[in-house]
Amino acid sequence: MRLMAVLERIASSGTEWQAVHILCELARRGIVVDVVSLQAPPPKADPTPLRDALNKAGVEQFELGLGHRWNLAEGACKLAKLARDRKTDIIHGRLYFAGIHVAATSSLLPRTRRVVSFHNVIYDYPNQGSLDYLRRYIEATILKMGIHAFAAVSTSAAESYQRNLHLRGVEVIPNAVPVDTITPLSIDRKPLALQFGLRAEVPWVLMPARLVFEKGHTYLIQAAKTLRMWGLDFQIICAGYGPLLDQLRRQVVADSVQSQVCILGYEVPRSDLMHLMDASEIVVLPSLFEGFPNTAAEAMAKAKPILGTTIGGFRDLVTSENHGLLVPPRDATAIAKALERLLGNKEFRSTLGTAGRERVKDHFGVLSIADRWENFYLRTLGRS
Repeated sequence: MRLMAVLERIASSGTEWQAVHILCELARRGIVVDVVSLQAPPPKADPTPLRDALNKAGVEQFELGLGHRWNLAEGACKLAKLARDRKTDIIHGRLYFAGIHVAATSSLLPRTRRVVSFHNVIYDYPNQGSLDYLRRYIEATILKMGIHAFAAVSTSAAESYQRNLHLRGVEVIPNAVPVDTITPLSIDRKPLALQFGLRAEVPWVLMPARLVFEKGHTYLIQAAKTLRMWGLDFQIICAGYGPLLDQLRRQVVADSVQSQVCILGYEVPRSDLMHLMDASEIVVLPSLFEGFPNTAAEAMAKAKPILGTTIGGFRDLVTSENHGLLVPPRDATAIAKALERLLGNKEFRSTLGTAGRERVKDHFGVLSIADRWENFYLRTLGRS
């Protein structure tokens, strides 16, 4: 089998790393794997670790050099030529623009099979307006004409695309977690406290997420205010950057929780983020919308108790009371009560963390998810 995975860019974000974990494993199994990016990496991105992992697995990498991601004609022609030269059997587009360009090759590559995977629930976001309708119409029309099989990272993502684009038969294949390389570590938090300006003497609650509305930061800050009024001492660490930075910092001041909430306000390097995760008692992600919570899965691999919401991929990943706690989205009081319960019971945190790591290891490891992708590709090619 010769597989070509198409990404919008090769950059070290969670989506790209998820692809790399699986593609490297498929390459180790003898599948010829190529990775194609539509555009150059973002200016501040460092794709070196990702490229190094692909190179180590023997995965060839190509860049189409598109000036804009809407250059469909140029992208389809370049992609089709490359697929013919590489004798590609199956092309896999990940996310919106990659999927559109893959679908656009249908008339140029009539014998090549094409698949698309969905990684979010963006069409369920509110107030998308006319652009949402246009984007939805374009994607639905092109995908139905040019794609042979669909997959999604969670049940919610599959249902969202089936409902909003009127697709059929979207298979659920969750993201993979490299459990063997993400292990629980005992960390001295004092150097981290000095590095990030944190209070080392109190429990840490880590929220590793971009500062965007769908992650639900504002409800966590409201919960912090409630917990302070209840007399609890702790520190929430918001590790990430995004358009809501100034707004959230104003909310922290307005709610008088400067001692309880620290918004770092920049992208924390992955190694530092993993150290913060090891040093924290709880990892919280009060998301309003979520395709598959990659960070939550990594925290579970670190044996950390998860506090999430009853939406999206959380429902596939976490069974509440067994591997973590799930609360309704937009419910600051429920978040506060769950945090109070976790902060006050070390044994309960340990039980949830241990069970969470076992669940990720048993159901979301790279080997098992690679098996599912390999079978998906073989079925799409009509092979047993």
